[in-house]
Formats: sequence, C-alpha cells, structure tokens
Amino acid sequence: MTALPPSPTRSAPAHSAETPWWVGAALGLTVVAFSFSWLRFPSVWMASRSHGFAVAALCVWLIWRDRTVLAECSMPYRPALLVLLGLSLTWFVGVVVSAQVVHLGVLPLLLLSWQLAVCGKPSTRVAIPIAATFSLALPIWEVLIWPLQQLTVLVNSVALRAVGLEAEIRGTTISIPSGTLVVADSCAGLNFFMTGVTVSVAYSLLFAERWSTRAQLIATAALISLVANWVRVFGLVVIAHATKMQSSLMQDHATYGWIIFLIALLVFFWLAPRLERRAERWPQSEAVSASGSPRATDCRARVPGAVIAATCAAVSGPLLFVLLSLIPRSTTTPPRVAGIAPHVAWTAVAAESSSPVPWSPAYVGASETRILQTGPPADVVQLNRLMYRSQGQGSELISAANRIAADSLMIEDRFIGPLDQQLRIVRQAVVREPSGLRMVWYWYRVAGIDTPSRNKAKLLEVPAFVWRTPASELIAVSTRCAATECAAATQRLYRTVTGREIPLAGNP
Repeated sequence: MTALPPSPTRSAPAHSAETPWWVGAALGLTVVAFSFSWLRFPSVWMASRSHGFAVAALCVWLIWRDRTVLAECSMPYRPALLVLLGLSLTWFVGVVVSAQVVHLGVLPLLLLSWQLAVCGKPSTRVAIPIAATFSLALPIWEVLIWPLQQLTVLVNSVALRAVGLEAEIRGTTISIPSGTLVVADSCAGLNFFMTGVTVSVAYSLLFAERWSTRAQLIATAALISLVANWVRVFGLVVIAHATKMQSSLMQDHATYGWIIFLIALLVFFWLAPRLERRAERWPQSEAVSASGSPRATDCRARVPGAVIAATCAAVSGPLLFVLLSLIPRSTTTPPRVAGIAPHVAWTAVAAESSSPVPWSPAYVGASETRILQTGPPADVVQLNRLMYRSQGQGSELISAANRIAADSLMIEDRFIGPLDQQLRIVRQAVVREPSGLRMVWYWYRVAGIDTPSRNKAKLLEVPAFVWRTPASELIAVSTRCAATECAAATQRLYRTVTGREIPLAGNP
C-alpha cells in the first residue's frame, strides 16, 4: 500500500468563504423531507443487501473527510433546478405507485442536484464519488442476476468439457452422470460480485488518487469476484461427481462459497498495491493544481436565492404527497361493477361461512373483498372484487406477489377481445382446481379506467392518487369448465360480461 500526497482537488481554494449555517439547515430539511424513503433502507439491507450498512458507513466517513470542500460555494448552477424538480416529482411517482427501486434510487441523484444548484460544479465533483458509492447499496442490482447466471453456466460448460467431465447443459441446469445441479439465482454470484466491488471502491477512495487507478482496482475486484464464483460452481460440480451427489455441500454450500471468496479477496489485496505502484510510474496528467481550481465566492452574497430555490424544488414532491394525502378519498364502493351487463342479478357470498369455500384470486393485501355469484348451481358464474383503498409496500394491487393464481396452477393467461363495440379487452386465464378447470376473465379498474394491463394499472395509480378516486380494484369473473373443455364456460362469461351471445363468427 503506497503513501500518497493529499489530493489537490480537496484543498480549499483561495478566497473561500465560510458557509452560513442556514445552508446546512436547508440541506438537512431536504434530507428530512425524504425520510419516508431513508427509513426503508435498513429493512432492504437486512433482507438482501447486508453490505449496505458498510456502504452507508463508508459514505458518512467520506462526507466527513471531504466536508471542507463539500461546503465550499462557487457559482450556483441554475439549470440543475429543473433536474432537481424532475427528480423530486419522480420520487413522488415512485412512492405513489409503491415502486421502491424508483423512490430509493433517485435519492443520491437528488442530493447531487441540490449540491450543484446551490454550491456549483467544484464541490459537486467531490460529491459524485460519494453518491456513486452509495448507489452500491441501492436495491437496483438484481438486474445483474440473469446475465451473471448465464455467464456462470457458459464458463462452467467450457471448463467441464476441458477437464473431460461429461455434462449436459440445458438452460441453467447442469446434468452429470451422478445427478443434476441447478445454477439458481443465488448461484449467479451477485452477492460475491457486489461485495468485491464494494471492497474495491472503499480501497480505491481511501488509498488511490487517480481515477484511472481507481477504475483498474474496481475492474480487477469485479473480475476476481466473478472468477471466484465460477470456481465455486465448478468445484461443486466436481465434488458432486466424485461423491455421487452424497457430499453435504450439495445441501449447504454457503460457507464453502465464502471461503473461496475470502481467498479471492486476498488475491485482490496482493494485487492492489502493485497496481498503484504501476500507476505512479506514469506522468501525473490527472492531477489538478490548486491554483487552477475555480474560485469560491461569498455564499452570503450569492447563495441565498439558490438555497431557497433548490430547497423548494427538492421538497416539492414530498410536499405534494403530504398535501394530497390530507384530502380524504371516497370510501363509497360502487354497488355494481362497470363493464358488466347491468341485467345480471348477483347474490353475495360470505367467504368465511360458505361451503365449499369459493375460488379466490391469489392476491394479498386487499382492503376489502367481495364475492358474488349468479346462475344455477351447475353453471354458476362468480364475481370477485378485490379493493385496495390505501396502497403501500405489501398492500398494493400490482406487485410481484399478486397473481390470478399460483404459477403451478396456471394453464393459460392471455389477452382476449375486443368483446364489444367499446373494444373492451380482458385477460383470460385457465386455472387448475381440485375438481377440474376454471376459466377466469379479469381486469383492473384504477382511477375509473378499466384496463387488462398490469403496467397501465400501475401507472394509473398516479392520477388515482391525485384525483383521490375510490379504491383500485381487481375484477375477476369466473366459471368452471366442463371436464377439460371450456367452450361452454366461454359462452357463460361472454353472456355475463356483455349481455349478449357470442356471434357465430366471433371468437373472443
């Protein structure tokens, strides 16, 4: 590890003025305004990203280390106000539609934009590495699971052929004569990859001065982490082959994996000082002299207007959210579902007392559920209305946990239509039940608009929140099929929804 001189970019420019206390107070107000999102981080990190706590601690230390430069004010960059306003409204949309990755992901960019709008470019350049470091703790990196998974399978297929081990690769499944192993999501190596990158970022920000050296260190750690995971999976396949799938590692290989990763980290720490010494032999082209840094100006003369404008733009999203939340939504549930033939006479069914228990969509978190039925017992048509009055994390209409039925029970799920002159389109699902098959037509009603699209229903939550419309709904009309044939069920559903018979040439 080499000793480096203090970075010239962190030295205080000449003529710098002490930042008034109210600038810090305005920044504190901006941070507190987004406390709804900040308080979500601990639960996110405890659930899947434990390295987030270490990243947060590193960011706090970096802010303290660079506090002098971060507090320097030069010319405020006013175009950043528009970016700041856009990010704040993006946060508002993310909170309303319960898109955690959105309202958490904009926070580093939002604080960077506030810094740029108030203190200008010089101090913002120092803040960029801190914001980039914090992004490692955001719940956005799951997008890497699939490519890392495919890369792991590809590399191991080549390695297994190279050592002469007979293996058949199908998707993410590795079949050997002794048995079958699956490269699951957890085997993609994302945890190793993110931990290695986090360690390298911390090392580079603490000990490396040049951006080119930092990039080399991070790239090296990323590659070493990937290789460590490939070695781990390759070792498991070899052990499975040698022990005829009887090794205890087939059931529990977490400790085995982390031992390999710790060895890989030792390799990184052995290489890192050598990369630094190699960088010292090149001319110091990246160094910035203190005399060439932009001159700071008196914050008392330049900054007040920028502070007020930036803070107002930043808190516009949280303020809009709070003000709209104070307006009560209508709690009245329409007695009849719009879009279903009005002549149908429905009978309410109590789910808790009915025998047998009526079918219900696999949706959780609903504020209210209503089950109605119509028709003779042999051809009964059932209507399920699931209402979501106040949506939030875990109680939202559109989420990964909510589906019309479990994947193992789904036979078909597709769009059909148009059904009538209004060009209505619904989703048709065929679901397996203990007694046979059930055909389901379903759609969503959000902000008074019917749609079969999950994405559109999610986006409609924004006007629904702004207009304070009644609860969002899942509407599902279903009936049983005759054995394995659903033509009669299709007729019943079409008649119930449109009030007409299916045209002879028609095919919904």
